[in-house]
Amino acid sequence: LRFHERVRTDFAANVQEAIVRILGHRANIRLNDLAWLHTSLINNMIADHALDISPRAIKAVYRQYRGPIHALRSFEIEIHGPHLMPNFGIVLEARTYSPELLYFRKSAQEILGRVTTSFPQGVRGFVPDITHISLGYVVHARGEQLKDVYETLEAMRRQALPIMVQARRT
Repeated sequence: LRFHERVRTDFAANVQEAIVRILGHRANIRLNDLAWLHTSLINNMIADHALDISPRAIKAVYRQYRGPIHALRSFEIEIHGPHLMPNFGIVLEARTYSPELLYFRKSAQEILGRVTTSFPQGVRGFVPDITHISLGYVVHARGEQLKDVYETLEAMRRQALPIMVQARRT
């Protein structure tokens, strides 16, 4: 997704800029680097809503899910407007009607159900139940600012026309 200019500029960058304007300072939001724009098919939790993205954890995820990752073929994904998640994550909704992702999720869930992980201590793997692109997380905001963020994202979402992208690299 990071190579799709329209997703990066029309959606991702505009959303990040709008949130920074509302919250007033970059310290109030942890923005994801748009050079690494992606949708996660497998995650690893280390605490409440905290992901471990250390090289060691990423290698452990890859080793455990190598088979389904290599079997996953290219598929179409439709990128929709932004949304504020209950954990204060800011995401772009992504939808796919391709069976490729369904098969991948099923395989990954089966692995989770039968394998004791080789993750570092305290890390657990999971397959996200929604397809999305994380743009950042609100880390500090007053109530009225959160309401403004929510309303701004919902207005952007209503105005946005979906963008179809071919997911090729896993």
